[in-house]
Amino acid sequence: MPFNDATAAGAGPEALAKTSQLLADVSTWGTWNSFSPSVAVVSAHGRFEAGADVELAVALDPAAEPLRLPFHVDVALPGRICWSLQLVPKVIQPFVLRTYRCMLLDIDSSTHSIRLRQIDRNWGPASVLVRLFLAQKIVAGLATTASDFKDSLLHLDAVALQSSHGQCRRHFLSALKEWHVCDIHDTTTTTTTT
Repeated sequence: MPFNDATAAGAGPEALAKTSQLLADVSTWGTWNSFSPSVAVVSAHGRFEAGADVELAVALDPAAEPLRLPFHVDVALPGRICWSLQLVPKVIQPFVLRTYRCMLLDIDSSTHSIRLRQIDRNWGPASVLVRLFLAQKIVAGLATTASDFKDSLLHLDAVALQSSHGQCRRHFLSALKEWHVCDIHDTTTTTTTT
């Protein structure tokens, strides 16, 4: 899975750092993320970090209780969270279903805006079922997450503006004049791995 590690001038590292903080603080997801309203760390050490096992609530149907799915955190870095679904033991995942999901923040060099990219990939025979029954709900949920994330950042910026008491300074959301939801990969991608 390719990653874009580019950071460009314009939006600036301060803006990227502030947005990364919101994404990384999974304890606050219930306040802004309606698609994945909670992340509970179930590992013995209790911290959200690479190597942790978590239970992710996923609201595929807004009218029903969210599903609680087991994930393993593969990457937990500023601006980058990647995790894999653990419905079956890792050794048989290639033969049943392997799901890998990433949330990445970066700066779009052409627009100088902060970009949230979400990637959801599925492999294995059961990925056909995911494509048939869940793909549209997952893609809609990822779009909802992006919208919720933007709204939360806009709220945080409004609070920051109110608390600055008229001081002229650049706030971290000045780079979010245009919000781009990029690279939301349809879960219909089926890849054969050897």
